[in-house]
Amino acid sequence: MPRLFGRDYTKDELLRHVGHVSQVGGAREYRIQGGPADGVHAVDVATGSGFRFTVLPGRGMDISHASYNGHPLGWISPAGEVSPWAYEPEGMGWLRTFAGGLLTTCGLTHIHEPVEDDGKRYGLHGRASVQVASSVEARGDWDGDEYRISVRGRTREAALFDEQIELDRTISTELGSSSLRIDDVVTNVGFRTTPHMILYHINLGFPLLGSDAELISPTSSLKDFKIGAAGSNEGPYQFREPEAGYAQNVYDHQTVADSDGMVHAALVNESLEIGPLGLRISYRQAELPHLNEWKLLDAGEYVLGLEPASAGFGGREAARQTGTLKYLEAGESVSYRVELGVLIGAGEIAAFRDRAKDLVDGA
Repeated sequence: MPRLFGRDYTKDELLRHVGHVSQVGGAREYRIQGGPADGVHAVDVATGSGFRFTVLPGRGMDISHASYNGHPLGWISPAGEVSPWAYEPEGMGWLRTFAGGLLTTCGLTHIHEPVEDDGKRYGLHGRASVQVASSVEARGDWDGDEYRISVRGRTREAALFDEQIELDRTISTELGSSSLRIDDVVTNVGFRTTPHMILYHINLGFPLLGSDAELISPTSSLKDFKIGAAGSNEGPYQFREPEAGYAQNVYDHQTVADSDGMVHAALVNESLEIGPLGLRISYRQAELPHLNEWKLLDAGEYVLGLEPASAGFGGREAARQTGTLKYLEAGESVSYRVELGVLIGAGEIAAFRDRAKDLVDGA
């Protein structure tokens, strides 16, 4: 049953207190009006616990703004929310419509740097985040004493004589919850064997990200791509205040999963005014064997990207050479599961830290 405002409520008890469930939480659909994102289909979700987030069916079923008790969790890029019709596919043009947000989906046939592969050009991180969803359904339903909230939609990346690949995504939570779950099914709906890559670009920012923040990860080994200047690199786990000219760093974490095959990592900050707070990410390792970390602490561009991915840094050719490039046969599907949740208080953070250490020590 939902825990709201300091106590648990059955369905009957809660409905005796409100005229409509939307008074305390639920999903609310609308279209953004004005500015670069004019007309984009959006859904605001509130759980009543203080956890709120915005799903964008008009932008790949991604998640833009997210907060807990009014404190932002995700990072919004200088571009902000932008209509998918402004997408620039060549080279690094993806950045002009990259809003950041709590989640930007990368793929579905290419991730990472722009490449030319098999006579075709692929821009940065692919087209997944600029697809507009169809069959969108935002709803809340009672299941006994639980009120379940979900947003579902389907996107398709397709072209004549080329890939025809579909993403069916459901983002779900419950009234009283401080977490969400993403369930994805990617299907080759065409008749050609098709390369498939996916990366969940989870973007965390101020005030969670700060000089007192710490990355907790069950990392067993680490590859540093050393694209940043030596003076900017304090390692993957610690952070500093924004610094003009900070050179970005990229790491590839090899992690230890728990007994259920899930990997859990978190950015935590125990020095916030509201008390210790963190954002955990959990994902199934079998389909997402890499955890990429993108660390950019530049002035005005202050972000930590935690990115579960189907392949390591380097894109299609690197994945092909290492044998990690996945192919989907005609009609074949692959499922993914990613969870995002708030860690509240020193106790939850300490337990999470101990669990990560135990996993690594026991590996």
